[in-house]
Amino acid sequence: LLGRTAPNYQKVYEYLTMGLYDLDDQTFFDGVFALNPGHLAAVACGREEVSLTSTQWSDSVPPEAVEIDFDRAVSTVRELFLNSIDLHLRSDAPVAVALSGGVDSSGIVGALRHLYPDREINTFSYVSPGFVKDESEWASRVSTGLGTIHSQVTVSPSDAIDHLNLVVRRQGEPTNSSSVLAQSLLYRSVAHNGFKVMLDGQGADELFAGYSGYPEFRLRSLLSQQRFSDALRLALKWRSAAPERSLTGL
Repeated sequence: LLGRTAPNYQKVYEYLTMGLYDLDDQTFFDGVFALNPGHLAAVACGREEVSLTSTQWSDSVPPEAVEIDFDRAVSTVRELFLNSIDLHLRSDAPVAVALSGGVDSSGIVGALRHLYPDREINTFSYVSPGFVKDESEWASRVSTGLGTIHSQVTVSPSDAIDHLNLVVRRQGEPTNSSSVLAQSLLYRSVAHNGFKVMLDGQGADELFAGYSGYPEFRLRSLLSQQRFSDALRLALKWRSAAPERSLTGL
């Protein structure tokens, strides 16, 4: 691909200066476009040409507000969460679980143990000894408390460099985090141990308040819609709610 197309210099500039990428259908390659969220593509192969059409199948319309008390909301979310875990355990192959020690993965392991008290649970964690944000202690506590068969994956600096070349080639484009390297190593270890199915908690932190939000992107959206007063109110609320955080980079 690199030999057949030129870089999209605008996207390269946005990534290198502001860390932005994957905001629209533009990619890092000129003339190569991404499928928009909530869309599907249909490819028709004829004798003379190939055509592609894109249609939207899902819209991100916020759900309607419902009147519900706190206790009922808790029980409803708990039931839905347990049902989801039980549904995703349907597999013809052994199932492993990624365990970082965070809210999302710990919740999955806890739900699995609640549903199946006697089931053998294999958990896997990527650890970074000596790193200030290493969460191996929390993962170990969850594993010990819930009785899982726990495996830890790590890599030496020299091996990380070698593996990084492979990850970059397979990734195909830049990302905003080196976590793809840790995930790649983790999944390779899971596969090496004979597992083809894995439960992972990606994205659940946002749903269960594990993170403090993404005000930057909301502000960008409001500004692009010329809703300047709404953008100002959001910025002031964010500043008062989290004074230790900054809004630099906007």
